[in-house]
Amino acid sequence: MAWNVYTLSTITWGDRVKVEPESMTWGRAKNHGESGNASFKLGDPMVAETAGLTDLYPGERAIVADWDGTVVYAGIIWDATYTMDDQTLQLSHGDLWSMLERRLMIRDWSGDLADTKMTFNNLSLETQAVKTLVAQWGAGRFALPLVLPSDKSGTEDRVYYGYDMMTVTEGLGDIMEADGGPDVDFLPRWAGNGTLEWVMRVGDLTHGRAEYDFAADDPQARGLWIKTDASEVATKVYAVGEGTEVDTLIRSSTTETLFYPGLERVESFKNVKKSGELQSLARESLRANNSATRQAGFDVLAGGAHPISSLQPGTTVRWNMRKDPYITEGYREWEIVKIKGSLGEWVTIEFQQKGG
Repeated sequence: MAWNVYTLSTITWGDRVKVEPESMTWGRAKNHGESGNASFKLGDPMVAETAGLTDLYPGERAIVADWDGTVVYAGIIWDATYTMDDQTLQLSHGDLWSMLERRLMIRDWSGDLADTKMTFNNLSLETQAVKTLVAQWGAGRFALPLVLPSDKSGTEDRVYYGYDMMTVTEGLGDIMEADGGPDVDFLPRWAGNGTLEWVMRVGDLTHGRAEYDFAADDPQARGLWIKTDASEVATKVYAVGEGTEVDTLIRSSTTETLFYPGLERVESFKNVKKSGELQSLARESLRANNSATRQAGFDVLAGGAHPISSLQPGTTVRWNMRKDPYITEGYREWEIVKIKGSLGEWVTIEFQQKGG
C-alpha cells in the first residue's frame, strides 16, 4: 500500500498523469475548504520525465492524492512558483470549495442577472444546500463532475436574488448557518471511467467507526492533543440583516447559561430580507457559540487498522484514555471534522464532541 499522485484536466476531469512530487500537503474538512502545497524537483530526470510543465499548469490542472487506489484528496492547482537556482517548482492547490468560491450560485441564464432569482419552496435545508449547486451542472467550462443526493421535501422557504451576486460557498454557508442547518462534505473519488468526481454528502455525515485505545501497548496513534476554547462564546447574538440605519433588520437570541458572564456577538447577514429567516440564523449562531468548544487530534497510521481510505469527516472516533492528569479516564465517542497529511506513513485526524 502506498501513495500515488496524479494531475488531471480541469475541463474533462480526465487525462490522468502520474507525477512524482518531492513533498505534498493536503487536507479535507466538513463545511469548509482545505488547501495544500506540492514541491517538484524538476532537476531530477525521473521527476521531469513523468510530468511536463503543462501537466502542472495552474488553473488547467487538478492534483489528486491517492492511497492504494482510493482518492483521499483532490484539489485545483492555483499557483506555481519556479526557482531556477534549485530547479524547484512549488505549487499551491485548493479543494472543490476553492472552485465554488469562484462560481456564482445563480447563473445569468436570461441575460439580466439582476432580474434573476432562485426560489426554494417547501424543501428541507439539506435539499436547499444541494440546489445551490444546480447551476454548476451543464456543459463546457462550467460543468463540474458532481454526484448530488435526491431531493427531500420540507417546510423551509428561501429566495436568492441575482443582484446579490452570491457565490456558491456563500449560499452554502447561509444554509449551513441556519437553525438546524446541515453539514456538508464533498467526497472525491474515481468514477467508473477513470475520471474524477465529487459526491456531495449533506446532513448527517456519520460514516463508520474507528477505535483507538491509548491504554493499550500499541494504540496505532500518537501525539494526542486536546484544546478547549471559549474565545468565541456568546450568551446573546444579534443577527443583522438587510437595511441601513434605523431601517436595518435586526433579530437576537439569548441564553440564560449559568456558566458564563454576559457576552454579546454580532453576526452580519446583509443579504437576508426576511425576519423569520434572520431569527433562525440568530438562534443557530447562539447554539454554535453558547459554550466552549473542545477539539482533539492525533496522528494515525495511513495503512493501519483503520486506513486513511476508510476515514472521512463524520467518522466516529471511539478513544480511550487512562491515568492522565488532564483527560478523564474511559471511552468517549467524538466525530472527525478534519483530516490532513502529507505523503508519509502518518496522517492527522481532528475530531470534536458530537454536536459540538
